[in-house]
Amino acid sequence: MHRPVLTIADEVVARIGAQKADELRERTRTFTCCECGAPGRADREEASVVLVASSVLSRLGVAHHRCSASRAVDVGPGELSFSGPTDLVPRAIGLHTTSGDRAAQLLAYEEDVTAYDESGAGYEPVVSHFLAAELHRLVSLGRTPAASPRWSVEAGPGDRLVVTSGREAVLSDATMYAPSVWLAMAADQGAVALIVGRLDRDDIYAPAPPMAAFAAAIRSGRLVGGMVPITVR
Repeated sequence: MHRPVLTIADEVVARIGAQKADELRERTRTFTCCECGAPGRADREEASVVLVASSVLSRLGVAHHRCSASRAVDVGPGELSFSGPTDLVPRAIGLHTTSGDRAAQLLAYEEDVTAYDESGAGYEPVVSHFLAAELHRLVSLGRTPAASPRWSVEAGPGDRLVVTSGREAVLSDATMYAPSVWLAMAADQGAVALIVGRLDRDDIYAPAPPMAAFAAAIRSGRLVGGMVPITVR
């Protein structure tokens, strides 16, 4: 029986490293094609990893094999830019922490973009943006994050969700299903552990919260967060 293959060219592996390549092969199931924009299933059809890089940014994507072979493409500094506003997918989760059970609000995005500073060191620009907005590096899922008082969350009525940072609406009139036990816990505590950052698409949309994947993302610096006040309506 034919088994679908996620192809990663040697020139791409040389740039992203063998560990990242192995993670992509193991974890990539669903994707949005970086060439045509249509959804794909790497577990059902052949797909390719495409790296586009300049001296300022790099973007790692997955394409249908029919749309592109796996390759690394070098472009000039002005030819690669951020794709615009980042889609943040909200999710209500529960955490078992050293200070007891807590309601947590996850805001995850999929896009894999790396920026480079003047020394040539790479960093994730979206994560850096949220750190500058007074969220914090997370230690583990079992540790309550530090407070981020300028942030706030409003849940309800119904599935409505609003997240603000200072005067900036990070999410406005978003939709999030939250179990009644989560809402009751959040209302009783008056605060939630807000966690923001990059996850693989499969982990964002998994039927049950993939806690091991969340923990791995924290260890690699892809998730940041803070304890923020919440209003439940």
